[in-house]
Amino acid sequence: LIDSHNHFTLTALKMRYEIDLSKVKNFEDLKKVISEFDKRNERPWILGYNLNEYNLEEKRLPTVNELDKISSEKPILIIHSSAHYAVCNSLALEISGITKDTKDPPGGKIGRFEDGEPNGILYEPAAINLVRRNVPEYTLEEYEEALHYTSLLYKKVGITTVKDIGGTGKDVNE
Repeated sequence: LIDSHNHFTLTALKMRYEIDLSKVKNFEDLKKVISEFDKRNERPWILGYNLNEYNLEEKRLPTVNELDKISSEKPILIIHSSAHYAVCNSLALEISGITKDTKDPPGGKIGRFEDGEPNGILYEPAAINLVRRNVPEYTLEEYEEALHYTSLLYKKVGITTVKDIGGTGKDVNE
């Protein structure tokens, strides 16, 4: 198969360095999946995607309370399946300078507990980017590793060629 419209580099980075959380059923499962991933992950942040509260038994997004129990040593940032929400732990908020006194950015909202403290839920890209901008860039070697890793996965299912239309936001041009 030849795929003529693919965000291959973005997909490769996600498949290699982030956790797909679409199959997680509850907070305990979330903890297990992230902990297992982190044992194999040498990146300084734990990144995830495809979390959806409607797939969880709890029927809500996890807050800093749940994510801090998973890791207090590495920042966590998980993007919702809609890409309009994200959740993060206390360390990610701290690194990003988000406190009780931080104002909501234009077009975004920082979720808060009743006492005004940030709860780790970020609404819309404007708020998500307050944290995402602190995630370290991928190195050229990490790009190469991710592309090689994902190429092998694609090949196994019969995809031999892709047209990468970009989309990482920070594509490598070297």
